[in-house]
Amino acid sequence: MPAPITIESPDDPRIDDYRGLKGRDESKEYLIAETELVVRRLLTSHYPMRSLLLSPRRYERMQKVID
Repeated sequence: MPAPITIESPDDPRIDDYRGLKGRDESKEYLIAETELVVRRLLTSHYPMRSLLLSPRRYERMQKVID
């Protein structure tokens, strides 16, 4: 997995996929995992991961499973 990128502004276009997430959209072909437990399970599964949006603290806690 690539090195983490720090997001400095809510206008950063790299987080466009995360804007406006309010509910389930069945037309999308991806899964959104929110809790740490679910993200950990997803990271250890065979499913491809598109991206992660984590706080620095959460990244530190999950770094071993992310790597």
